[in-house]
Amino acid sequence: MKDILKGERVKEMRRKIIFVDIDNTLANTNAQLERLGIDISAYPANVPSELWSKDIFKSAEPIEPVINFVNAIHPHYKIVYLTAREGIYHELTLHWLEKNNLPIAPIVHTNGRDKGQFIQIFSSTEKVVGAIEDSPHEINSMIDAKEDLLLFVPDWEYNRHLEKGIRILLNNRKGI
Repeated sequence: MKDILKGERVKEMRRKIIFVDIDNTLANTNAQLERLGIDISAYPANVPSELWSKDIFKSAEPIEPVINFVNAIHPHYKIVYLTAREGIYHELTLHWLEKNNLPIAPIVHTNGRDKGQFIQIFSSTEKVVGAIEDSPHEINSMIDAKEDLLLFVPDWEYNRHLEKGIRILLNNRKGI
């Protein structure tokens, strides 16, 4: 029995990694910002730092097309959540992911660093094959870090100018 479990752990460790962003990829934080009167037509939106709060993250509605996609690929890939959210929101983020029936997986907080740096770091020891990301800046940093990265992009108005990635259509979202 221990050999079987050990084999499963080795198999799990060797699975290919897909990084998954959270805000405006899985959680519609844009809608929360709009409710507070923030203009989200330009990206990144000019959000005063004092507006970022637990309420914005806690109240964000799930983006179902992306959540369905993540749940569909999870049996075949190791998911790692890669978020620009500050680490103080770790427990709240974990709770939000669980509440919205997403796979339990590591959550990495970038602490202000480009996500491309994490692609490079993980790629030195792991098989990083893809990412799901909405931010134009982060998409570019990821592609710069790993040219052959398989990229899935939730289709928001602010990232349509990019020709990179496979689009995940969000036909129930404003401006789409």
